[in-house]
Amino acid sequence: MLNTPSLRIMLANEMVNYNRRNMETYVLNRRNELLGGVLKNVESFETVEKRITSDRLMSDEGKRAKLAEEATKALANFKGFGVKIKEIEDHLSQLRNKLFVIARPKRDETLQFLREQEIRGHYVDMTQPERDGAFMHAAEQDKDETLLALLDAPMGPMVTEEVKERAFEARAQRVFPADYKTYEQNAKLLEVLNAMRNGIAQWMRWLAVAEETIVETLQLDPEERLLASDVELGRLSPTQFVAARS
Repeated sequence: MLNTPSLRIMLANEMVNYNRRNMETYVLNRRNELLGGVLKNVESFETVEKRITSDRLMSDEGKRAKLAEEATKALANFKGFGVKIKEIEDHLSQLRNKLFVIARPKRDETLQFLREQEIRGHYVDMTQPERDGAFMHAAEQDKDETLLALLDAPMGPMVTEEVKERAFEARAQRVFPADYKTYEQNAKLLEVLNAMRNGIAQWMRWLAVAEETIVETLQLDPEERLLASDVELGRLSPTQFVAARS
């Protein structure tokens, strides 16, 4: 269970973590800008939460209901954070299509198939290590048609996935150095932001906010299981629920 003090500490610690390997200063600044807004929202809710939990006239059952109500309202303040993450994800998707996808030549499809079939014929009798080596060599020489032929064979790729990733990584760094650096830095930023977003989601769920509301507001993948279930929440008595907030 992730409570409000724990989330606040996690966010604050991340914002002063300058040991992120190979993360440029401008990316660290962007991280702090985004997480700074999140931290303020968490601190704001913490004030409300303390007021509710310290209310001696309210029952634990009433506190639980009030905390869930206020948390649902507070969740709306994190919508912008989800939107910003989605923007970064979209940008990375565009960069991946440029860096790691090879477009087929614009020629007759039948002719292109025959050309690639002929290329594959030169590698059929090779061992797997030999084909992998040939693929790496073709990537180094910008023989895109050879790469396409070996990857899109009728019976499946003729090279291993590991070699494909290594070759495309090296090719992207060499052919698109600026775009690759942007991609790499944004991928590091997204990793941090996603970890914090997941923390917010878990925090909100343990405040009894509806799962579908959390997923929609934070733009989470609905197929990814990371939130507490109604059964897990139901196991907490009102007293336990309130006690867990500190």
